Amino acid sequence: MHVHVKNGDGKAKINIETAEVVENTGIKPADMIKAWNEYFDEN
Repeated sequence: MHVHVKNGDGKAKINIETAEVVENTGIKPADMIKAWNEYFDEN
């Protein structure tokens, strides 16, 4: 299972089970962490 993160800088795919970044094209690590935290706080 994975999540897709998109913003104005690019996109990324993160494996939920391992927290591994599978693909990243331009998103800053801090923005990925923020998206990860927002996703899991809501779900």
